[in-house]
Amino acid sequence: MRAAAAALAALLLALAGCGEGTPPPATAPPPPASGTGYFVGSSDGIGATLDLLGDDPVSRSVERALVAEGGPTGDVPDVGIASIVNETPSGFDAPRFIAILESGRGVILTPGVEALRGARGPAARLARARLRQVPSRIPSEGAGVAYLVLRGASADEVASVSMAAGPEPSITLAARRR
Repeated sequence: MRAAAAALAALLLALAGCGEGTPPPATAPPPPASGTGYFVGSSDGIGATLDLLGDDPVSRSVERALVAEGGPTGDVPDVGIASIVNETPSGFDAPRFIAILESGRGVILTPGVEALRGARGPAARLARARLRQVPSRIPSEGAGVAYLVLRGASADEVASVSMAAGPEPSITLAARRR
């Protein structure tokens, strides 16, 4: 019995690399998350940056309203800020965005106003008041901002974003490191 225990101990030491012989292979650190939450793209005079982890007074108020609606254990969506630039001679309504996940699945990014449609309470009223101050149209030779809500996925799962703006049916916003 002692011989078997000694043999087992020797085997475990060898497997653990605590004895003579070849050291165990070095373990590589886990790869960094491929999702950055930050996207940039342009085409034919229309471009945008999108930060899916927005952090300004408006995005924070939208997030607080969504948290209040879902409760402390509910799924808290990511609230993003898109900055849109229009160098064309005509204005257009706020663009629509679709997040393309690493799996290939698309998730519509809901405009903040729509995401708060059924929300009640003081946090929702404040968020809606702040969102009303954001123009819903992108002027010609101008710029605008959009607040977007990502539900059903997290920002680090998003590989790219597709934006439909003005006459452009699809502009790809590629992931960028911050």
